[in-house]
Amino acid sequence: MNSDFSIIIALIIAVVLLVGVPLAFTAQQVDKMSQDVSETEVSNFVNDAAKKWEITQEDIDHLKMRLPSQNNYVVEIEVWRLDENSEKKASITNSKKNGENGYVGYFQKDIDEGIRLYGSFKLEKDDTIKATVYNTNPTMAQPNGDITTNYASATATVY
Repeated sequence: MNSDFSIIIALIIAVVLLVGVPLAFTAQQVDKMSQDVSETEVSNFVNDAAKKWEITQEDIDHLKMRLPSQNNYVVEIEVWRLDENSEKKASITNSKKNGENGYVGYFQKDIDEGIRLYGSFKLEKDDTIKATVYNTNPTMAQPNGDITTNYASATATVY
C-alpha cells in the first residue's frame, strides 16, 4: 500500500515538473514578448503625435488596436506644456537664476475633452507627451495582476 502511494505521489510530482515548469516559463516568455511589442507601439504613438503636433481619437484607437490582443489594457496619456507666462520667481538659493518656467499638465480627461470639442488635442513646441499602458488582466507571469505598475511607457518632446 505504501509502495502504491509513493508511486502516485512520484507521478504527480513528475507531471507538475514536466508540464507546470515549462508552462510557467512559456507564459513568462509570451508576456515579455507582449510587453516588448507594447513598448514599441507606445513609443511609435508618442513619436508620431510629436511629429504631427496633435493627438486624435484615431491615433489612440490605432494604438489600442496594435497592442497584443491577449490582454486588456488601459491607456493613459499626459501632456506637459511649458507655461512661459507663469509667475517667474527669483531663486534665493541660486542668485544667478532669474526665474524658471512652470509646466501645465494635461491629463487623459483634458485630452479626451479637447478631442471631443475640437477633433484633436493640439500640441505646441516644447510640449512633452507621455503615454503609459497598463495591463489589467493577470497572467501566469504576473500572478498578482498589479495594475499599479505600468506595462509600457514612452515619452517624446514636440520640436
